[in-house]
Amino acid sequence: HMEGGDKPLLLYRFGDALADLDGLDGLQVHRGAWIAARAVAGAQREGRRWWLRLPDGTRLPVSERHLPAVRARGWLAR
Repeated sequence: HMEGGDKPLLLYRFGDALADLDGLDGLQVHRGAWIAARAVAGAQREGRRWWLRLPDGTRLPVSERHLPAVRARGWLAR
């Protein structure tokens, strides 16, 4: 998802994308999801699962594996 709301489809190995995102302010939050810090509009908990919300209302799941890093960034308190 882009800032303007566009959702382009890219054919790109996720591992390569993560390498290209290195150095940008953001985190991998699930096996196939990376989010920029400025795009975190909020967090929601449903049962045991956490979700991060984007400004357009889209939600991204946070996996158990990435939960400690997301918590350390303070994103679950938003």
